[in-house]
Amino acid sequence: MMMIQARHFKALCLVLMISFCTTNTNEIKVDSSTSTTSTLVEDKDSDEMNSTTTTTTTIANQAVNTNFSKEKLSDLALGDCFNTDEKDLIFSTTVIKVECNEQHTYEIVFYKQLDELLTMVIPPNTELIQLYIGQKCNDFKSLVQVVEFADPKYSDSWLIIQPLWDEYAYKASRLDSVICIAHLEDLNNEKRLDNTGFSISQDINFYVYNTVWEEEHTFGLVCKPEQPAFYSTFLMFYAEEDVVVKNMTFIYSNSKHEIEIEIDLTDTIQYLDAAEEDIFYYFLKVSSLYTHSFLRGEIIEKELMDIIFESNEGAGGYLSYTNDKGETFESTCDMEYNITS
Repeated sequence: MMMIQARHFKALCLVLMISFCTTNTNEIKVDSSTSTTSTLVEDKDSDEMNSTTTTTTTIANQAVNTNFSKEKLSDLALGDCFNTDEKDLIFSTTVIKVECNEQHTYEIVFYKQLDELLTMVIPPNTELIQLYIGQKCNDFKSLVQVVEFADPKYSDSWLIIQPLWDEYAYKASRLDSVICIAHLEDLNNEKRLDNTGFSISQDINFYVYNTVWEEEHTFGLVCKPEQPAFYSTFLMFYAEEDVVVKNMTFIYSNSKHEIEIEIDLTDTIQYLDAAEEDIFYYFLKVSSLYTHSFLRGEIIEKELMDIIFESNEGAGGYLSYTNDKGETFESTCDMEYNITS
């Protein structure tokens, strides 16, 4: 399995470099799923024809499945899959827990206790905690987004990861963890899929964790510009045998407006248990820059953030990381002209 990962990384690096430098990500996904497009349209038409005669809820559908149980969302654990008709998920939501190989909508993919210092804040700053939990789930999505490119099961869908937030449960000291919930959305119409029949957590564990690399070191930063710039992405990656990342820093810069935003990713990858991985990918969205700055206590004026989110002109990135051997590697990319060095 580890050799498969190593070979896969080499091919995936090439695919990601090409797609980030020359092709819109949406186009890649649509092209790879053209064989299913007509099926999707036919299913949609069929659903519309039958919509006047049949209405079936998720819970009613689950009645035909013997491997399910009714649970509170607060009682579920990492890797649990479930269904619910509720649109807003809170700690006390009643859900139908199912085996992940059964059709389902949601899965808990990240579960980690909040920092004790945060939970000791009195009175609780709920807005700050909500922002913190949301950022941690965004960080996790940045780490695991590679699964969308690596596994063909995701070729016609988006992987969505959202935080579980419940203000009342937090104030009552019942919500004391960062909980991230995943679901898939149809690539063509952005509708939430309710027929996922596999474990996303298992895919994450295979492609992201317990990785092994036995070949030449590789490392880089790639810019993927989009319009508006809010949707642009910086892809960071490395592959190195038996190392521990001691420091990783990313700097967003905008030469036109003399802006620099420095993000210390060291704590982030340690928090996500990725500092000792041989193979590492991280997709940093330009849209996340403001939250990163805010949580560090650096408030960027709204006018400047509007400029950053609107245009890639003058924008670029710098990445460096130092391993436990004392070696430091650096890479830059230009978002405006799509150049990597």
